Amino acid sequence: DTAVTVLGTSANKPVQSADSLLSVEVPKGALYRPSSVRIVEEKVTGLNGLKQISGGYRVLLGDKPLKDYIQVKFDLGSEPSEKTALFYSNGNGNSNSQNKWRFIETVCRGTVLSGNINGPVCVAVLSDTTPPYVLSKAPRSGGTIKSRKPKLVAHVEDKGAGIEGSDSFTMSIDSIPVYAEYDYARHTISYTLHNDLSPGTHTVKLSARDRLNNTKTIEWSFNIAR
Repeated sequence: DTAVTVLGTSANKPVQSADSLLSVEVPKGALYRPSSVRIVEEKVTGLNGLKQISGGYRVLLGDKPLKDYIQVKFDLGSEPSEKTALFYSNGNGNSNSQNKWRFIETVCRGTVLSGNINGPVCVAVLSDTTPPYVLSKAPRSGGTIKSRKPKLVAHVEDKGAGIEGSDSFTMSIDSIPVYAEYDYARHTISYTLHNDLSPGTHTVKLSARDRLNNTKTIEWSFNIAR
């Protein structure tokens, strides 16, 4: 473990882990008051289906003195794949939903990954190669409905890097693009038709992309009664 470093409010001195792989940079003005900063190695668990690339490191920050983000940098020693990023956990990434691994917007320069955190967390480098889980919900695949303006609904969930927002989806009905709405809390993507569809068979195509560009595409068809 590293020794405790005390930084002042105007300090910009990097603090490194004992093995020098992870460093923390506290920008000037990011601290409310002088604070101790320490990095300790920690075993990580419960990887949400993610592949572990590095060990875990807990960043300890006195009594939560932050008023702005601080930067963490991790030197892997070799260039990471495009599916690799920094992740953080409030715990150690175990199965408790509060402590699961969450994506950090990551910048890669050569062998170094960098990103921002805003509190005492556990940080690790993980890889996500699993596409989002996507399942058609409505209209039911192969089903027949009476409504000429149905609501198109699919369940979408990603337990790894996560989904950014509505711009992470493309949806079409009979090859005509539509702009669907993403409900993060309910894990759904939906669109209500504004114009009547004709009787017969109609096909929906939906693609979902996570933050590391893993993509899943599904199609389903339904019928409108004559």
